[in-house]
Amino acid sequence: MARQTYQIDIHNIRFAALRNAHYHMSRQAWFDGWNRLFSFLIIISGTALAWQVSQQNEAVGVSVAISTTIIGSLQLVFDLGGQARNHEFLKRRYFEVVAEIVKLENPTTIDSSRLNTLLLSLSAEEPPTYWALDAIAYNQIVHSMYGVEGKEHRCPVSIWQMKTRHILRHAGADFTGPDKKVPKKLRISCWGYGLR
Repeated sequence: MARQTYQIDIHNIRFAALRNAHYHMSRQAWFDGWNRLFSFLIIISGTALAWQVSQQNEAVGVSVAISTTIIGSLQLVFDLGGQARNHEFLKRRYFEVVAEIVKLENPTTIDSSRLNTLLLSLSAEEPPTYWALDAIAYNQIVHSMYGVEGKEHRCPVSIWQMKTRHILRHAGADFTGPDKKVPKKLRISCWGYGLR
């Protein structure tokens, strides 16, 4: 019975690490996308400004200069590239936890405690959670690990929550769903394992 408990703990830790890795992969891609778009707009508007100045059209030149300044300021203030790198770092660390779990042939209580401690220490480095995105990452892992069997255990995410998952935190939303009968191997809440 004790061996089974460690395996469940290891399973839950692996599930949480994969969910967190997918969460940070999504955040990294979102910030990288916006960072590239803003960089592109700055280059294009800078080029347009140079052309407008050479054509001596003051009204267009001023509006392009203002838009370039605003876009550049937003990129600097929100530090989109830095945010993406933070999420890339956390994604890598969570995949390292998964890699350590994969190496284990016969997990012990010491392995379970060590990995749980590592997972909790990574949670301390987490930025504020965007809960709709976290529920979506949870659903992705349920689908990848359990396939059709896990479908009824996914967290409900509305279209509004899905579309605003990177913008609004949805901190008060309930992602637990109506089904409370969860099979033993799926006993992990939508909030995951550990501190999120």
